[in-house]
Amino acid sequence: MSRFASLYFVLVVLLASFFCIYAIGEYSFGEGDQSTHTLVVQDMFHSGSYLNPTLPEKLYFNKPPLKMWLATLVVGLLGESNFSFRLLDGLLGIGVAILVFRLAVLLFSSEFIGLISVLNLMGTRLFLFGHGARVAVQDTALLLLFILILINLYHFLLSHKACDYKSANKQLLLIGLWTGLAMMCKGAWSLYYRANFLAFTLFNRKSLFFDKAIFF
Repeated sequence: MSRFASLYFVLVVLLASFFCIYAIGEYSFGEGDQSTHTLVVQDMFHSGSYLNPTLPEKLYFNKPPLKMWLATLVVGLLGESNFSFRLLDGLLGIGVAILVFRLAVLLFSSEFIGLISVLNLMGTRLFLFGHGARVAVQDTALLLLFILILINLYHFLLSHKACDYKSANKQLLLIGLWTGLAMMCKGAWSLYYRANFLAFTLFNRKSLFFDKAIFF
């Protein structure tokens, strides 16, 4: 990146760090999904039962375990606290902001628009508190993987336009990887963008040279 672009990137990281992590451990978990998922992480951490996640006295298979597995690593490093149980989500929120910046720059060729996009994201209460980056649930991990899918889809379309089918198929493999990881975080919801992508390709076979560029 140029020095000018690097300055925008640093601003994005600083803004996201403040909004996603500042005072993240200074309020209660309350009730609901955040409390439920934190109890599951806590039980995994104490029992070492990573393949059979549990709530008190019952198995918990409502959500796939990948994000909860990662959360136990943070708790293992920092100990148990409101901060450590939420830190992974805050870091994922920073990752989402970086990817939003990257996607905006790809689409509009402007670091300034990338910064504005991140500012809009940080001003969205739903992103921060409604199952978002300051809440210990699964959704921020899912959102990060969705944006990775969109970025790879963008590169797929560019590669296809340039008739670089090897690169196009590489992007498809990455889309499949992110989709698989997303399913390990949230289950069937993770197929949303994959379904959109499939619909796009099926209804645009001629323009995409379907028989040469894509395999499933």
